[in-house]
This record gives sequence, C-alpha cells and structure tokens, in this order.
Amino acid sequence: MMGEMSTYELTDSHCHLESLENPVEACERARSAGISRIIAIANDEPTYRRSRELKSDAVELYTTLGTHPHEALTYDEEHWIKLFEHEQSNICAVGECGLDYFYDHAPKDCQQKVFEHQLEVALKIQKPVVVHVRDSFDDTLAIIRPYAEKGVQGVVHCFTGSVNEIKLILDLGWYVGFTGIITFGASAEPIREAVQVCPLDRLLIETDSPYLAPKPYRGKPNEPAFVVEVAKKVSVLKRVALEEICAATHQNTEKLFNLD
Repeated sequence: MMGEMSTYELTDSHCHLESLENPVEACERARSAGISRIIAIANDEPTYRRSRELKSDAVELYTTLGTHPHEALTYDEEHWIKLFEHEQSNICAVGECGLDYFYDHAPKDCQQKVFEHQLEVALKIQKPVVVHVRDSFDDTLAIIRPYAEKGVQGVVHCFTGSVNEIKLILDLGWYVGFTGIITFGASAEPIREAVQVCPLDRLLIETDSPYLAPKPYRGKPNEPAFVVEVAKKVSVLKRVALEEICAATHQNTEKLFNLD
C-alpha cells in the first residue's frame, strides 16, 4: 500500500523521528512510500541533540530546535539565546513551541513567557516557527500576531481547530499543518472542514510520529511513511488530484523552512 506513492515526492513536515524504535529503518520505509524529506522536530535540547545525530541515505533530514510548553519551567533564557545563536545554521525552524492548557505541566504565564521569548529569537535569527496549540487558541493568536506583523513566518502544526480559527491563522500569512486526525471518525469533521477552506498554498501535511497514526494504521506507532494517508485524505476533501496535493505540500514545506 505504501509503495504505490513511490513516483511522487512528499514531505513529512512534522515528525518526532528520534522517538521511533528504529529511525533509520523508518526513513527507508518512508522513501519507499514516496517521502523524500522529513522535518525532525525537537521539543527540548536533548531531543535536538539526538535528532542531529540521525543520519539517513534514504531521505533528506532537517531539524528544528525549541522548547515545548510542557518544558517551559526548565527554560533558561540566557542558555537558550546562546544555543539558538550557536545552532542557527543547523536548524530550519524554531520549535516546537507554543501553549498547551490541556495539561498543567507549566503555569500559563510561564508558558506564555517562554513562547514569546522563542518568537523573539525567531525574529532575530530569521527562522520560521513551529507552533503547538492545545486548548489555548485565543492566547496563542494574541502572542503570534505581532510577530507575524513583523515578518515572522510559521506553521500551526496538528491543527484541530474550527473553520473560523483557521481563517484567523491564514489572515496572518501563516501555514497550517494537518495530521492523520483528518482520517478519524465523526469527531474530526470540523477539522476536515478546515482542510476544505485552507488554500492549497498554505497547507502542510505531517504525521506527528509516533503519535496519531491515520487510518488504516490506527493503533500502531505512527511513522513518516504514513503521511501518504494524510495526502490521500486531503486529496479527497479538496477534490484535487493526489499528485497536485503531493507537489503543493512538498513545495510549501520547502518555502516555509527555506530548504535547499
């Protein structure tokens, strides 16, 4: 099933590659499925170090650097300023960063401060931002809007909001990332509606591996090869040829992350 996409070129724009049981083999399976590029997302410094050590002859690997809102209490501004400045030539984006009010790993004001600081860094080093949003849309939008107005580009990854919310993100000139959630049951219908209104030139596809495996792989660890299923569902929802979805999302990732 995965091999049928081998003539297309796809990008998994958001994957926690170092969390997979065997990242190298996962990259090989991804290449067989038509994925030629993977963005490895870092949630903290150790994750970033592990991601940077990964090598693959099968796909192009790019790495981000950031602090997830769950890790906000451990964020040291001076250390991270130095780290970002030292690693800026090695990263394609700042993140995953943002706000998560579903869990209480860090107080809201702490999360907001850490998120804003990473946006400041992104503005300074001229990198896009990968944003995590959970039960925090209004505050997230309020924080990113002034940075978007200053030219900071970004993607709200694993979008799970409404049509009204995606329109507000699009108004900023940002991108939106969709996962295998769009293949789920009736509860995902609002997200599928958001896919339908998202312009093709602002849409990214991702796995968020090893989480959120799409149908028909639900219940299994997710991996980059399965981004094919996300592309297929987007194709159906937007009534656009699968080849066009693959090409557009591949190019969108290249443009957002300034990839060679």
